[in-house]
Amino acid sequence: MKDQVNYSEDKSQDDITSYLRTSEDDARQFQQQELQPDRERNLSYLLGRSTGTEEEGRSQVISTDVWDALNGMLPQLLKPFTSTDDYVVFQPTDETDVEGAEQETEYLNFIVSQKNNGYMLFYNWFMDSLLNKYGIVEYLWEENSKTSQEKYSGLTDEELAMLVQGEGIEIEEQTSYPDEFTMKTQQQPDPANPQQMPQETPMAHDVTVRVKKSKGEAKIYNIPPEEFLFNSDLSTQNIKDATFVQREVYKSISDIRLMGYDIPDDISDDAEDFTTYSERTNRHDSYKPSQNKDTDDSAGRLVLFKTSHCLYDLNGDGIAELLRIVRVGDNILEIEEAEEIPYSVIHCHCLPHKFAGVSSADVVAPIQDLKTTLWRQALDNVYSINSNRVFVSNKVDLDDMLSNPLGGIVRVDSETAHGHVMPAPITPIIGVLQPMIEYADTVKENRTGFTRYSSGMDANSLNKTATGVAKIMEAAAQRMELMARTFAETGIKDLMLGLHGLIKRNAVKEDVFRLRNKWVNVDPRQWSTRTDMTVSVGLGTGDRQQQIQQMQMIGMAQEKVVGLGLADKKTMYNVLRRGVEAMGYKDASQFFIEPEDGKMPPPQPDPKTVLAKEELELKKIGAQQDMELDKQKLQHQIQMENAKVQAAIRTEEAKTAVQLEKLKIDSDVQMKKEEYKRGTELAKIDAVDNPPHSAVIGAISQLAQQVAGMKPVGLKQIKDESGRLIGAIRVAADGTETEITID
Repeated sequence: MKDQVNYSEDKSQDDITSYLRTSEDDARQFQQQELQPDRERNLSYLLGRSTGTEEEGRSQVISTDVWDALNGMLPQLLKPFTSTDDYVVFQPTDETDVEGAEQETEYLNFIVSQKNNGYMLFYNWFMDSLLNKYGIVEYLWEENSKTSQEKYSGLTDEELAMLVQGEGIEIEEQTSYPDEFTMKTQQQPDPANPQQMPQETPMAHDVTVRVKKSKGEAKIYNIPPEEFLFNSDLSTQNIKDATFVQREVYKSISDIRLMGYDIPDDISDDAEDFTTYSERTNRHDSYKPSQNKDTDDSAGRLVLFKTSHCLYDLNGDGIAELLRIVRVGDNILEIEEAEEIPYSVIHCHCLPHKFAGVSSADVVAPIQDLKTTLWRQALDNVYSINSNRVFVSNKVDLDDMLSNPLGGIVRVDSETAHGHVMPAPITPIIGVLQPMIEYADTVKENRTGFTRYSSGMDANSLNKTATGVAKIMEAAAQRMELMARTFAETGIKDLMLGLHGLIKRNAVKEDVFRLRNKWVNVDPRQWSTRTDMTVSVGLGTGDRQQQIQQMQMIGMAQEKVVGLGLADKKTMYNVLRRGVEAMGYKDASQFFIEPEDGKMPPPQPDPKTVLAKEELELKKIGAQQDMELDKQKLQHQIQMENAKVQAAIRTEEAKTAVQLEKLKIDSDVQMKKEEYKRGTELAKIDAVDNPPHSAVIGAISQLAQQVAGMKPVGLKQIKDESGRLIGAIRVAADGTETEITID
């Protein structure tokens, strides 16, 4: 159960109760006098209920302008927010906070869209604003408990101990018995050691446990306007500026006890006073919660459960604190300091210095009254023409006139019936009423911003120029965008910031959610405090085709600036993802891979420049190839010429060698001839003179020396100017040179 309330020495429960009563009476009186009549009227007009001005025997048709306008405006207002899952975007505090801000953005949008059915939440929220001047949602942290029963059998002592240590485990039933299987498998006592201590008998356990699993999560609820009170002097559109806010809702005694409050069965409340609130009963037709006050089931009795947020100096320090006070009637169940007022309010049309502005239903209701009157008059005129009144004389049988069967006969007491039955003159007024009805529709469109062109219902639009229709639709779209932006700035941004703080304060562990086809761990306890954010309403304005065209234009712009470092893979992927979402696909990962980082490869030059450069390079390569080919040809020619010259030189050298060899042979033959001649001559001298032997030897020796001096030791080549061999010079050992000419 909740802890008891503690008060300061100079504050009592009666003081606080008196303050709450005074604030509550002021707020309730303001609601009943200023807001409730318009809300009741708008609801009746929306549902097409009787206006109370009907007359017996006349047309009772009711125009449905409020229904038509609100249901025409609602899709255009929902589209900017529900066409994408990114309701808001948190701005990073610095360059190190980019990843954290992105993750928190995705998680908050996940909580709204997936955990709280964001589409229906925004649908009811927006409809309340269009119908009732403002729409209210409450966000709070709820601990959801789930209890189940589980049975286990044959648990050992250790297994049982581990089981009961689990969180949320409570034993309901337990049966213990000796574990025969363990006893059989245990080591038997040693007979040789009688002093061995006997082992304890192992036990097995059959248990039935109750498992209670609790999980806290952020919840968002739409609040009916009649359940919401605020101080009458609230002069801003921000509910956080209120000094007194209270929600009143019926709850059973049992539900209140399950919330942790200990209350008696006969607790007094204000349910009777609340049931006089006609708006409540009008909304729920004939259902009245007070009918359950006298039920025999005391736990099921409904009482008015009130949760108040107010500024009040509870501790007597002279500074008012924001308090959260829970009570039934004058019975205060809980008082605690609150972090904030946990409500977010959107406004359709704001009025400066006033919390409650004007709803779209407020400005359309007079048009519905006018058109209802015109339609009724038109139909009455048609009925009168089809069933015209007549003038009759006393010569006419009145029974025949009153029966008025189709093709019936009217008897007259006269030779002729002329002048005795005459139709009453009736002027058709359809031609007069139709322009008035058309004018009323035009006024309605100007007041709401929703046109027949937007819905495609104007049969005469084909007779208007395309430019004119486009301007009308553009003006209407601006009105819708204005309301969407007002929704974003007055309530949606406030809701997301409140949810961020709520989750950060209450989360106790990490959570896992799916982010772009990946499971991501997120720990709200590590989040930064967020105050700067944007609402992505602007990303959804216009129809889908327009959004696709915008993304295409952005993509082309990115291609031009990517070389300047003004775009990277991350930003380009974002454009692709937005384009896919505009086409109606929620998961862009089916078509594109999200980059791990935003780094781009080296910037790519302009394709035209690349082409021109490639052409220039090709020309250079062609010229180089031509030069290389010419060079190769020249080198080949030089090589061929060199080869020819070398071949000629080798031929000449071979001829020279042969000639030299011939010269050498000739020289040797000549030498031998001369030696033989000289030897013969010496022999002749020896035969004739017969000198002494020594003299002969000396002469032979001298002759041999001469011969040796004449012996050739080399040749010198003689060439002409062209290098051709033309002769040689034979050099003897004694230096004698002999020229040899080659023919």
